[in-house]
Amino acid sequence: MHGTRQPGEFDAPPGSGAPLKAGRLYLWLCLGYFIFVVYGSLVPCEFRSVPLADAWRTFLSRELGIVSRSDFVANVLLFIPLTFFAMGALTRENTRRHRWAAALLVLLGAAVVSAAIEFTQVYFPPRTQSLNDVIAEAAGSVAGIAVWFLWGGAVTRWGRSLLGEHDLHRLAIRILAGYAVVLLLYQLFPLDLTISPGELYHKWKEGKVCLSPLSDVGALSLYQLVSDMAQVVPVGFLAAILVRNRRRAFLKALGAGFLFVCGVEFLQLLVYSRYSSSADVIIGTAGTALGVLLAWCCGPTARRSVFETGFWRRHGRWFAAAATAVWFGMLAWTKWEPFDFRWPEAGLAARLRGMFRVPLYYQYFLSEFHASAQVVTEFVTVFILGMMLRSVFATSRRGRAVAVVAAVAVGAALEGGQLFMPQRTPDATSMGIAALGGAAGALVFPWFQGVFLKTSADVPQDMRVEPGGHAACGAPRREV
Repeated sequence: MHGTRQPGEFDAPPGSGAPLKAGRLYLWLCLGYFIFVVYGSLVPCEFRSVPLADAWRTFLSRELGIVSRSDFVANVLLFIPLTFFAMGALTRENTRRHRWAAALLVLLGAAVVSAAIEFTQVYFPPRTQSLNDVIAEAAGSVAGIAVWFLWGGAVTRWGRSLLGEHDLHRLAIRILAGYAVVLLLYQLFPLDLTISPGELYHKWKEGKVCLSPLSDVGALSLYQLVSDMAQVVPVGFLAAILVRNRRRAFLKALGAGFLFVCGVEFLQLLVYSRYSSSADVIIGTAGTALGVLLAWCCGPTARRSVFETGFWRRHGRWFAAAATAVWFGMLAWTKWEPFDFRWPEAGLAARLRGMFRVPLYYQYFLSEFHASAQVVTEFVTVFILGMMLRSVFATSRRGRAVAVVAAVAVGAALEGGQLFMPQRTPDATSMGIAALGGAAGALVFPWFQGVFLKTSADVPQDMRVEPGGHAACGAPRREV
């Protein structure tokens, strides 16, 4: 018997106990994002005392007018999640009464926050305060509320269904589809769109459009090439799962991945600050092909996963160790090249003190988009390494502890090794992100393996793949 679920509650993940309150979850998201907005607006946090009258005069002396289109768009996007989460905290599933009163309250609160942040920036000289930012952030606040009215309830219901999903096959599809959407948005940021023929011509003249794949591929490092392929592998994996007709299934799944990659490159052509290249189409298509093969060999559509074979049980750990060593080598190359290790001239203690700066200090010198992308990349690359390390060790509790400790140590060592490289600048924040990513990967791997790397008795019969790419016949094989 299942109890009656109250409005606004998420189903709890299996075995986790009580359901999650939607309003409470949105409240925590809102508070966390608010801290991020304030911190991101004041970093590197170099305070300077200014008389209040002078600060007010300086703030009001700023003229209106869009100086940078990308900065304006970034400020609009910055406040959309804030008001979206705030509306979720106040109205739950967009079903509570007095929604318009809540929207007015959220809009006024966002305006106060925006003005206060911009005014406070007067006391932090590296930051540039502007009334234009207040206008952009107000537009983002309105957009966030509008998005909540349009899709807030659907997002909440989708989150509940995802957390309560017990069918691993459908769960894999949901996660991969979400990844594809996020990847598409990532490739189109910062959304400085243009359809002007003149601007497109200038973009081509500036070298942001490359039609020769050989010139781009030759300029990529091995790590860049592998990472560009890896980010599209889940798209090919998803295409292989969704292709139900197994006649020429590989070509159909590969064609779907190819169309996705071509669509991304075409849309990037309309984003002025993004780089469009035919080489990305080739690399992306290769990545989707690899994803299709992985789905057939060890994914939910495989009749028998590679990981279930006797050969893998006997020798799989060595293959996992070799893959882990290769991935670690690529990460070490990006962090330590040209491997000019030497003892710090000022001493190791001074070098260590230099690591502890304001968190995300170096990201301040990047745009909001590139700063976020750098943080996510640092986390994800070591997250993958953590999963690989967990695959090497046994699945026992002791093996889990060893994998977590090893992932944290290796992630921290990748950044800490730069202490002995004069041309590199180690950062304690980056070390913490790497250590956290490694630990998260080691802990998540068993769940990841259950969803993506094992066949399931719940997979429909016509979704199974026989050797050679034909549909499986008979009853689905149940795992022992």
